[in-house]
Order: sequence, then structure tokens, then C-alpha cells
Amino acid sequence: MHKYYNHIFLSEGVDQGALQQILLSIQPQVLEEMNGKLCAAPTKEEIQTALFAMALLKSPGLDGLPPAFFQKYWDVTQEDLFTFVHDFFTKGQLPSKLKVATKIMANRLKEVMDLLISPTQSAFIPNRSISDNVFVAYEIFNYINHKKKGKKRFLALKLDMKKANDRVEWVFLEQFLLQFGFSTHWVQMVMSSLKFVSYKLIINGGIRERLYHRGALSSIISTSESSGLLRGIQASGQAVNLRKSSLSFSPNTPLRFRQWFSCIVKFSCGKSPSIYLGLPTEFGLSKSILFKDISNKTGKQLSSWKQQLLSYAGKEVMLKSIVFSMANYACSHFKLPSSQHDCLGKAAINFFWGDGSDKRKIHWISWLRLCQSKEKGGLGF
Repeated sequence: MHKYYNHIFLSEGVDQGALQQILLSIQPQVLEEMNGKLCAAPTKEEIQTALFAMALLKSPGLDGLPPAFFQKYWDVTQEDLFTFVHDFFTKGQLPSKLKVATKIMANRLKEVMDLLISPTQSAFIPNRSISDNVFVAYEIFNYINHKKKGKKRFLALKLDMKKANDRVEWVFLEQFLLQFGFSTHWVQMVMSSLKFVSYKLIINGGIRERLYHRGALSSIISTSESSGLLRGIQASGQAVNLRKSSLSFSPNTPLRFRQWFSCIVKFSCGKSPSIYLGLPTEFGLSKSILFKDISNKTGKQLSSWKQQLLSYAGKEVMLKSIVFSMANYACSHFKLPSSQHDCLGKAAINFFWGDGSDKRKIHWISWLRLCQSKEKGGLGF
């Protein structure tokens, strides 16, 4: 285990030439007025708003006290919290891990995210939806797969990054933020919150910091595309997962060119990926076969739990958080066949009333009634 994580988090150094090429492709976006708002010392009201927006039992500090403690005893702890957060925004150093300060930084950063993140990055950004990527991918692969004639040939490259959120080089991140126009004080606060983080291993749990840094890739692709030159650059520390990445061509592309290009990029050449972001990219005659993967995944999730160890309340949470969430995600993009709904409903009924054995149990309440809202006597399934 130690060798595995040591390999993931070990710095591999930064290619300075590649780093400079990335930085030249980025235009400063953060103005001095924005930096003033980002670095300003927070008021007590802003600290209170950030604190009470945090989950009650999320990310406890070094003393083991979660946000619920500080929320409940706000009248007693507010002065100490204000002093700590104020010193952090003034000096830029994070002496101990307290999520309130970084929560305030995240709230302020949301106001300038639209300027920093490429329009092609639709996930994890307010007022943007990951559904855009799903529909764009579906249209692209549908067009490529049906391009059987003509002189123009097309290819699609699907990249999967190895541990994308864990392999960012700190040197790259620091220079990346400075090039965007962030003040040195703000960058110092960001790097302080990263470099002085400690981890504690907890069985069946853990804490994980996440950074989304795909803006660098978007910037260099945009610059290279406009100049007619597209080069692979490694400066952030990221690595491509060759096994999960794929390369597909339109049917009118000669076989020799496919093999030649596949050898250059070192990706396997084949059909377009059948699944993208958990949803199919091409539809055939039978939708039930395409969406059968959802039924298989939910079945595996439910069978992995021992039903006799869960109360009805536990089964309710299990169904809502796993079974119905996956089905709702698919339904929000495509219309599922009725057989798919029947299959998911049957699996949910058997899980809720069953005990893990093959024996049929009595359904004390009809499923239609359980699907009603709790205000009407159901469970909101």
C-alpha cells in the first residue's frame, strides 16, 4: 500500500520548456479589482455564512471538532474563529487545518470562475451542466460513425487521465495561477492551504482534497488549434491512462492511416467508445440492451449489501442514494424503455422487503404508495 501511494504522490519534476509553452498560451484574466475582493479580510458575517454552509460532520480539524461544534457554540467561538481567519487572510499562512478559511476562499473564487474556466468545461461550474458534454459527445460520435463517404476524414480521441486530481505538480499550479493574474498574496494562501495539509488514514473512510485544473489543457489546445499545431505537453505532472483512452476514426479513413496514427499516439484504434460519462454514445435497434448496464450496476450494488443487517430506514437511504440516482441520471438525458423501469422497480421492491434470501417476502405496502411523497404517507421513492 505504501509503495502504491508513494508512486502516485511522488513528484516527477516539471518540464520547464513545456511549462513555458503552457503559460504563453494563457492570457491574464483576473483584474486588480478582483484580486482586492479575493484577498480582503473577511467580516464576521462572511465567516458565519461560510461556517453554517458547511456539512455538520464534514472535515473535522486537528482537534477532531467538526463544523457542527462551531455552529452550535458560535456565540462562544466566533471571536477565536474571526482572529484565526483574519490572520490567515492578512499573513497568508495557514498554521493549522480549519476549513472555514478555505471555504471562504472557495466562495469568493466562484465569482470569477466563468472567466477562468474554458466554456468547454461544463462540469463542476455553477450554471453549467455536465449534460452538455453528454449531448455533444453523442452528436460527435454519431456524425463520425456515419461519415462513410467524402474526402474529409475525422477522428475522435478520448483521453482518460491517471489519478487526475492527485498528480498536479505544485510548481505548475503556482505558476498557472500567477499567469492567470492572481496576486502573489492570493497564490500564497492557496499554496499554503495545499502544502501544509496532513492526512489521517481511517478505516472505511478518509479525507481527500480535490483540484480541478483542466483549464491548462483547454488553453494549450485552443492555442495550438488556432495556430494549426497540436502538440502533447507534459508540465502539470499528469499522465494518460492508455488502457482507458481510445482512438476512433470515421469509416472513410484508410486502414493504413489508422494504424500509422495509432502507433504515433500509442492508443488502441477501434470503434468509438460505447460508454461516455456513464451513458451510451450510439443507439441501435434495442434500447433495453444499451441501458442494461444500469440494471447490472444497481444489481451488483444491492447484492453487495447484506439486507438483514439494514433497517427499513437504511434500505431507503441505500435505494435513493444508489439505485434511483443512477437511473435518474440516465433519465435526465435519454428516455429509458419501460422494461428498464420495470426491472429497476422490481429490484428495488425485492431489496426493500427482502432479507437477502431467495424466499419471497410479503409486501406490506404497495409500491405505488411508497413512491408517493412523505407528506402523502409514502417514502418519496
